[in-house]
Amino acid sequence: LRFNFNQALFYAGVAGDVLTSSSSWRYDHSATLAFNQQAWGGNSLAQLTYSESLNWISEETTVTTEREFKQRLYNFQLSRDQDLGRRSSITGDITWQYVQVRDEATVGAAAEDVTERGSTTSTGRIKFQHYQMLGVPRLQFSSDYAVSNTSTDGAVDRLDWENRLSYMIGKMDTSVSYRLTETDSRDYDLLYFRLMRRF
Repeated sequence: LRFNFNQALFYAGVAGDVLTSSSSWRYDHSATLAFNQQAWGGNSLAQLTYSESLNWISEETTVTTEREFKQRLYNFQLSRDQDLGRRSSITGDITWQYVQVRDEATVGAAAEDVTERGSTTSTGRIKFQHYQMLGVPRLQFSSDYAVSNTSTDGAVDRLDWENRLSYMIGKMDTSVSYRLTETDSRDYDLLYFRLMRRF
């Protein structure tokens, strides 16, 4: 079990009689709590992260302009690597993230202009690998399945599933793969064949 906490403070200022006078502050802090365990032939990781950034800017000319920008991030990750035997393994991970942004601006005596938005992103992936398919040396198979989802307007949700079979003979590498990709608007079926010679 690990815990990490960081803080940082920045300041910059410019002063002048005729030119614009400005100053800016920035304050960042973050905290991470992680748990790692090796058991039952595999490795597990759970991690929670929180970070916040506050940026304040002030400029003075004929009017005073002030701006405050704040961003908060919440992130959770869960992953597992598992050996299924001497020749195969499976890995998986899940990630969830939420970002909140608030932007405030004031020019002179005008009312505040406030913009606030948030977005959520979630991803998941699972991958199976076999290093000696059908008992044949150097014949490897992998299946990789991944999904992603974002709540932001205009973002594209995506699903990918790729199956690959590869074989090495001396300095010759051959592989064939089939990939299925699904998005909000289009679906793709892709078949690849590769032949590579190392010199």
